[in-house]
Amino acid sequence: LEGDGQPPEDVQEMTEANKKKLFYQSCFQMMTFITFLLVFTVVALLAQSATAAQLADHISAKFQDSTLAPVPLSTVSSTPELWDFLQHTLLTNLYADRELDPSSAIGEGSNTLRPLDRANRLLGSVQLRQARVAPNVGC
Repeated sequence: LEGDGQPPEDVQEMTEANKKKLFYQSCFQMMTFITFLLVFTVVALLAQSATAAQLADHISAKFQDSTLAPVPLSTVSSTPELWDFLQHTLLTNLYADRELDPSSAIGEGSNTLRPLDRANRLLGSVQLRQARVAPNVGC
């Protein structure tokens, strides 16, 4: 420090240079992130296709449509009906024309993935989750 309590001018200039450098680095990082967001958004929007919606409708119809499903999911309201749905609708639709053993899909003797339809395959095994709700509350 000089006699008047102020830092020398070269130290003040260096801090101004550091501030400018930090400002430019921050602006560059911000512009890089904005560019990433724009590219990501464009790619995500362009990657949408009608086939994804068609697949969702097809799978939904396999389990909910009363003409395609022996036991539609909408009719399941008890444990015996759930087992009927699992045996007659779920397994039949997922493993059609195949053995009805879900573990064989990922077993040692299987080198291929199970087909869901002509263009899509089942990767891994099916997992069921249970969500409990209070009766007549939010249903």
